[in-house]
Amino acid sequence: MEVPEHKEIRELARRFLAERGGALRAYEEEEAFPWPLVEEMAGLGFLGVFVPEALGGAGLDFFAYLALLEEMGGWASLRSILSVQQSLVLTPLLAYGTEAQKARYVPRLARGEVLGAFALTEPEAGSDAASLRTRAHRDGDFYVLEGQKTFISHANVAQVFLVFAKTEPEKGAKGITCFLVEREDGVRTSP
Repeated sequence: MEVPEHKEIRELARRFLAERGGALRAYEEEEAFPWPLVEEMAGLGFLGVFVPEALGGAGLDFFAYLALLEEMGGWASLRSILSVQQSLVLTPLLAYGTEAQKARYVPRLARGEVLGAFALTEPEAGSDAASLRTRAHRDGDFYVLEGQKTFISHANVAQVFLVFAKTEPEKGAKGITCFLVEREDGVRTSP
């Protein structure tokens, strides 16, 4: 049984889609990223549904997020934006990020000020993390990442990337580290 918050977010999503369906169709036909719609969704709290209010989110539970995704199900492009931002970027950042990373990135992601991307898939490895070829090696206080990813949702619009690379290749899958990388740190993307 749904609680009132779940019903409210469903109704909010229904109204949003009813009012913006035509605009979304136009973006899809033009194959353009729907920035104005993303900004509107962010303003409604859709990009940080289960993120605590103290970190810029709506402070709802995961079931509210699932209710939102269900309502957005007919619009795969918008649903994908919500899913990547929250399931693939915010969830691991909230679970495993340092307090400094959470303070710096989570509010901006939850409010839609920046979009994130989850960079695992590679041309030769697919999504088989154990077969990653991207490497990271320490250079003083920093890591240098070298490699190539493919089929990364939001790669062309994201400002923040969770990038998976092998730091200890001899350990196989246990030698993989996830790095939080900003676009300006040297990320290059192409269609």
